[in-house]
Amino acid sequence: METRKGKRLVFSVGLQDCSVEEIASRGGNGGQNKNRRHTAIRIRHAPSGAEGYSADERNQHRNKVEAFRKLSQSKEFQLWARVEASRLQGLPSLDSIVDDSMSDKNLRIDRKSTAGLWEPWPDWKSDTTSGGSEK
Repeated sequence: METRKGKRLVFSVGLQDCSVEEIASRGGNGGQNKNRRHTAIRIRHAPSGAEGYSADERNQHRNKVEAFRKLSQSKEFQLWARVEASRLQGLPSLDSIVDDSMSDKNLRIDRKSTAGLWEPWPDWKSDTTSGGSEK
């Protein structure tokens, strides 16, 4: 499915994927009327751990929209969305990228020579696997 700017929609998150809590707002102007109305909204997205809260508006629907906007812009949700999109597209995970880049074939160990210059240490694998130390 194509979206604006040539981006592809991989997945979507809606209110059905979150827990929505209607609560009485705390403090501020409004007095008894504000205390009686449950217009404040807290939305939690369990998979990402992100949360959005809004009590600024007098209308519950506007608070719900604002809370969802705050949730979607949170760092936790942004990170989760990137990881989830990569997983769904079949891209390698960050762990596998790190493991591949740190494999023995990609590592190069240098050591300081007696002349004080850095030079490649070609047999570092055999020195570390045998448990012996250089003498």
